[in-house]
Amino acid sequence: MKERVKENEDVSKCKTHLKKRRGITLIALIITIIVLLILVAITIDVAVDGKLFDTAKDAVDKTNNKVGQQQNRVDELMGELDNALNTSGGNSLSPGDKADTTTKYEDSNGDIAVIPAGFTVSGLAEENKIDDGLVIYLIPDGETVDWANGAEVATAQTTYDQFVWIPISHEQINNMYICQAKTGENGNCNIEVVNGEAKCTVHNSSQMAGRLYATDSGESFEKAYTEVYTPNTGRREPDVLTHSTYADGNSTLLTQLSSILGTEGYDTTANFKQSLQEEYNEVVKSVYENQGFYVGRYETSNMVNSNTNSTVRTVAGTKTGMGTIIWHRMYAQQKKYAENKGLTSVKSTMMQGSAYDQVMKFVENGTRPDGRTYTIKTVGNVGHELSLITTKPYQTGGRDYSTNYTGTTLYNDKVKNIYDLEGNVDTRTTEASDDEYRVDRGGTYSDSESASYRGGRWAGAGDSTSGSRLQLYIGL
Repeated sequence: MKERVKENEDVSKCKTHLKKRRGITLIALIITIIVLLILVAITIDVAVDGKLFDTAKDAVDKTNNKVGQQQNRVDELMGELDNALNTSGGNSLSPGDKADTTTKYEDSNGDIAVIPAGFTVSGLAEENKIDDGLVIYLIPDGETVDWANGAEVATAQTTYDQFVWIPISHEQINNMYICQAKTGENGNCNIEVVNGEAKCTVHNSSQMAGRLYATDSGESFEKAYTEVYTPNTGRREPDVLTHSTYADGNSTLLTQLSSILGTEGYDTTANFKQSLQEEYNEVVKSVYENQGFYVGRYETSNMVNSNTNSTVRTVAGTKTGMGTIIWHRMYAQQKKYAENKGLTSVKSTMMQGSAYDQVMKFVENGTRPDGRTYTIKTVGNVGHELSLITTKPYQTGGRDYSTNYTGTTLYNDKVKNIYDLEGNVDTRTTEASDDEYRVDRGGTYSDSESASYRGGRWAGAGDSTSGSRLQLYIGL
């Protein structure tokens, strides 16, 4: 009985203790809520009086602006990706195929080139590999070539313009071009395409220039390099020539440009300089993005020594309109080539000096028609004796060489499917020298000089041995 009474007392004490704990807990909860309400009130007051909401809004606006900028960059990159996919997607072209749109072509060795819209990949085995000199033909719609028919191919080579792909890797482009901010002490360039323009990321410059494989004229190829751009003096590219009689300082010569290309950008020496620079920057961008450019397979023909928009050609078997043309007319007529042909996938220009250097590197130690090595620094691939040549110049591609030349030197002026680098007429370029000379490259039918030779003539003078060569770059 006593034990039961004690047990009831313990239970009663326990209940009383629990009630006390519940009361304490409830009080603590109420106090906590009150404190939180006070803190919320203080926070709101600080936010309003301290303009916290305005600051937050400003931060949000800045963030949105930044997001917008990043989105624009993403859109730009996606556009570049779409372009890359369109121009390099899939192995959609085979030898003998015509590109309806600018398209990637992969040869049997796995090497890649970009084929501009409107051009046909050669169907000949010796012409459809990049390392051997990939040839493309500008064959009009509705016309075809039977590549197994030798006579038909020979006719195609005298009828349709042809170009050869010169591959330039992203690493190699820094051997071809420099920026104008580069000095002798501030390191090598690293050229990329940034925000849609060619740019040297080392020197933060978008003004491009040529890295030339010589510092002097003559047989000087690779003996020294022009590593720094110096306007108005020495060897450089691009630039105008300021001489008032024989070069761009002569308004009459500028008129030859503007009569063909239009007055905008060519009416003054300063405007011509800017136009040359803008074109040069475009070419560098194209070479980087497409990893190569095209060179005329043959010397440019059908030029005229008048202020006429003549549609030039690069075909075999002609000697019409090759020499005795003023440099300014040569430049303008070759620049108009792509437009005159209705080509929207490529642009054309006169051969750059820096591009010619890369052609030399591409063909160096290649095989000539007789199976021997084609030499670019010494003569011997073709004859040069003026007295032994009946008709000067002879036909492009040496088509009449054997009947026109009575000497003992056979015609071997062909390497990697490019013709006449050492002989016939030389190649005038956009490279400038001093204040009056445009640099010409290679030998001629009367000048015993190598394919890599650097000469020079007054820009305002023509000569029967002075020719040029087209350069195509994938349009931007």
